[in-house]
Amino acid sequence: MRLIWTVIYLLPIIALTTILVTAEKQATASIRGQVYADRLGLLFSNAKVEIYSDNRLVDSVVSDDLGRYTIRNLNPGRYTVVGNLPATRLKRAVIELQAGEQMLLNIGLQVGALGGTPPTTSFISGTVRNLDKTAVKDAVITVLSPLDQQIIAKGISDGQGRYNLRVDYGAQFIVVASKPG
Repeated sequence: MRLIWTVIYLLPIIALTTILVTAEKQATASIRGQVYADRLGLLFSNAKVEIYSDNRLVDSVVSDDLGRYTIRNLNPGRYTVVGNLPATRLKRAVIELQAGEQMLLNIGLQVGALGGTPPTTSFISGTVRNLDKTAVKDAVITVLSPLDQQIIAKGISDGQGRYNLRVDYGAQFIVVASKPG
């Protein structure tokens, strides 16, 4: 009989502990993503990803063979995430995490910085034409990275609609030509 009363008294305590642990897990947040070569798309293994709160290191992880990383059990709040790998430029991002949030944050590192291999330079050229095949003068040409949509280069077409833009970190690009009207 004493065993039954002990179990009856312990059950509410066990149930309350389970509820508190579950609530604490839901109250924390996490971030995950991949670390890649900005504008090239190659995935980086062994890249360090650090997360700071008020200039204090909270956690640090290293990306796996597919460039993936995960940082769990973060309290809601504002953080600075820093991606780093030798021969690349540091990448910083300021994020705001909510309770229970699972944020996806991919980190593009710029290759060839700080004494690494020099960047590749290439040129993108072409002609901007209307549907009737007439040249478009003074069209704004914008070259974007397909990975993070950062502007890589900008220019304007000449009187014959031609453009020739120098682009560092040659690989894949999105080229957009626009002109009002």
